[in-house]
Amino acid sequence: MTSSARSSVEPPASLTAEPDRFSDDAWELLLAGQDLARRWRHGELDVEHLLQVLFSDRHYSELVDALSLDCEELLDQLEGFLADQPMARGDELFIGEDLEELLEEADRCRGLWGSRLIEVSHVLIAMGRDPRVGADLLERQGLPADRLEAEVRQWRPSQRTAVAQRDEARLKELEANKDVELKKSFNQVMSKQVHVASSKSNQVEKAPADHFMKALNRYRVEGSGRDLMERVLDIQQPVKRRKMY
Repeated sequence: MTSSARSSVEPPASLTAEPDRFSDDAWELLLAGQDLARRWRHGELDVEHLLQVLFSDRHYSELVDALSLDCEELLDQLEGFLADQPMARGDELFIGEDLEELLEEADRCRGLWGSRLIEVSHVLIAMGRDPRVGADLLERQGLPADRLEAEVRQWRPSQRTAVAQRDEARLKELEANKDVELKKSFNQVMSKQVHVASSKSNQVEKAPADHFMKALNRYRVEGSGRDLMERVLDIQQPVKRRKMY
């Protein structure tokens, strides 16, 4: 976002410049809204773009389907609002003031709920309080701000359980794959002699087993993509210059 003039008092930092404050899903919502605003050829990314992504992208269907509203009707009404917005004069895309206020409201909701990150559910509740477009659209669907928040609160416990179960399954899968790869690397290294050139002579010697175990342990702890054989050589030759990854 750019400004035409710098005042003596710096404006508060935009939350759109702090991706670490958002959950992955919430940040993806902002990015998808940005792409949508460009497709509409609008000059500002604003609340209406996030609304259209949230209620049309199947990625967020679990939350949307839990609400008592007619999604197709809401999207039809929103389409008319989007079509009425002015076209951009250039290629720059700015952050709308209403979106800035909506994200601040979502952050306040996050704080009240005791959450660490701004989540999609917080953004949705803030949409229900948006005076520009969100509140009107949702109220037409029989979801004023208080009822919307109640329905979102009712959805969150089951959603969190499902996400926790999914993450736990994914973690087990990753750990299983990691163990397989470690065993594979172990067998590959143990099946051949590790040779290191001596700095004093041309004699080639076998790397002691403890060097391999140190490399294996470091590989397991750091979990990086560095080659296991390279770790053995690094430990055998501590003066070797390490690569940057």
